[in-house]
Amino acid sequence: MILQRNIFLFVTLLLPFISNAGINLDSLKGIWNDTNQKTEDRFLAAKTIAWTGYLQSYPDSSFYFSEQYFLVAKERNNLKEMATALYIQANACGNQGLNVLALEKAKSSLAIYEKIPYKTGVANSYNLIGNICLSLKEFNEAQKYYSNALEIYLEKEDKMGQANVYNNMGNILKEESNYLDALNYYLKSLKLKKAIGNKLGISSTYTNIGLVQLAMKDYLQALEYLELGLNICEEEGFENGESSCLINISECYFKQGEVSMAEDFAEKGLSLSIKIRSLEATKAAYEILYRISKNTGNFPKALKMKELFELCKDSLRKEEVVQNLQQMKLQEEYKLKKQADLFLYELEIANNEKKLLKEKTFRNSLYFLIAVIAIFLLGFVNRYVKIKRHKRIIEEQHLELNEAHGELTDSINYAKWIQSALLKTDERITAHLPAHFIYYSPKDIVSGDFYWFHEKGGYLYFCVADCTGHGVPGAFMSMLGISFLQEIIAMGDAPMPSEIMEGLSERLVQELSQKEGDNPLKDGMDASIIRYHKESEKIDWCGANNSIYIASNNDYTEYLKKEEIRVIKIDGKEGVLNELLPMRQSVGYNVFKTPFLDCSLTLEKGDLLYLLTDGYADQFGGLKGKKYMQTRLKHFLLENWKCSIKDQHKKLEMEFINWKGNMGQIDDVCIAGFVI
Repeated sequence: MILQRNIFLFVTLLLPFISNAGINLDSLKGIWNDTNQKTEDRFLAAKTIAWTGYLQSYPDSSFYFSEQYFLVAKERNNLKEMATALYIQANACGNQGLNVLALEKAKSSLAIYEKIPYKTGVANSYNLIGNICLSLKEFNEAQKYYSNALEIYLEKEDKMGQANVYNNMGNILKEESNYLDALNYYLKSLKLKKAIGNKLGISSTYTNIGLVQLAMKDYLQALEYLELGLNICEEEGFENGESSCLINISECYFKQGEVSMAEDFAEKGLSLSIKIRSLEATKAAYEILYRISKNTGNFPKALKMKELFELCKDSLRKEEVVQNLQQMKLQEEYKLKKQADLFLYELEIANNEKKLLKEKTFRNSLYFLIAVIAIFLLGFVNRYVKIKRHKRIIEEQHLELNEAHGELTDSINYAKWIQSALLKTDERITAHLPAHFIYYSPKDIVSGDFYWFHEKGGYLYFCVADCTGHGVPGAFMSMLGISFLQEIIAMGDAPMPSEIMEGLSERLVQELSQKEGDNPLKDGMDASIIRYHKESEKIDWCGANNSIYIASNNDYTEYLKKEEIRVIKIDGKEGVLNELLPMRQSVGYNVFKTPFLDCSLTLEKGDLLYLLTDGYADQFGGLKGKKYMQTRLKHFLLENWKCSIKDQHKKLEMEFINWKGNMGQIDDVCIAGFVI
């Protein structure tokens, strides 16, 4: 089974007025709900909530906000904002599979843009309608709308718009099995996207070219383009694209008879698709693993893969039934709303007629108006007295809230003291590891990240972990983790890191009542545990979703399997950064649980080990408000590993502060480093 990626995507053109980074939905909702704000500010807030905040994750909420936004724009008779609201509604419907309703909204948006006129909006609407027609398998209609959009994008010299249309035209031809022409359009799209520097767009088109080559049975070309797409997805952290590339590469190898390679990539694709909870990708991975196992004669595994494939297929069918029922419900609600709008319009006409009648009798109502004013004044005085009384009550409640807040803050500060007491102090660690540093920066008063150190039987144990959540919930989990680690280390002579991981996982499942079938809590932790023997300079390590980095003059690739290590080098810089890759599962409850495994390695004097959580790399900041990313962090560590431990600590801290700037810290941060 070939996993088709990006054959149809409703949101192909980001609206020019919206940034995708660092939005605060609560703040934006406050602006939208405040009618005293400027109209243009309220419109921008609504657009950002509906498009960037909810369109991909909660399309039903996106539809609701864009509908409210449309009503206000209609009140102001702002045609451009009305058209934009309808455009977002069409995308929200499309992302829910409500194609008929999406088509109606998109055509309404197009009609307004043409009336204004606003050519960019017209082109975007043409492209969107083409996408909907493609989803409905109406290829001729889709081609017509794409051509109209392309004509405008060429006139406006809009390269991003041209690239998207060429890609979509290629999708039509691919669906019609016209592979050579499809390839021609994809190459046009790729050229424009490279000129723009749109990395995810480049990855998408590489994947589409690879799928065409796969359909044409040119497996070497297919592999080349799919691997190019995979490299970008890995670099940018685009895990949905990465999983589909892995599965399609597996298909290429299988078609060529390279069963071992096919199985390797399929297993990687399965692991990642399970992690990101992509049911479609998981189904595709099970299906190809079934064929591989059957081909190699591993019939027990083939039977298991077949059963899991059918289970995924049934789940997708159920989702499709629910989606169809939702579509019928929404379309019926929309029909009733249109009838209600017609009724309100007729009612408005009747009200206008009554208003004219009232104006004729106004002079006869003058004395009555004087009486009403007198009554109003009496009511106003009464209202003033009530407001004054309520104000006093509110002030008293405010004082009570301040007292409660002070007590709560004191409790959290006491919790911080307890957590700090559980963490080993630098002095105690320095006694065994003189050359080390720990950069520890909680997001809140207390932290969900923790580090743990222990010496036993000639071995030094060091753990850095990231618990579910941060703040008070994360702190509770971290204290549980430290307590369980102390209990586990006390029971064995010199346990391996994998044994500690298994014990920690079992205790979390048991103590948090996590078990299959009862909607288990997803609380757990990502962790990295090392056991270091100072005399032999040998390390044993186990990681759950968290890597360990070894900065060294040596490349340790030859001592480990290729799926266990990744090496980074920088031209002109001394040394390499060896990244030992973790297992793709967390500590705690896992649906697809596999045993934790150790990775052992003998190091050289002067090697520097880094254990860390993901909080540093996930921080938003910089000039464009983007994530710092793991790639940038690896290069930063490699550039500075020759500095003293004290200087590295200081540089890490200053780099984080400078990157974050005025933006708030989004997660707890913990990085520990020590020299062998």
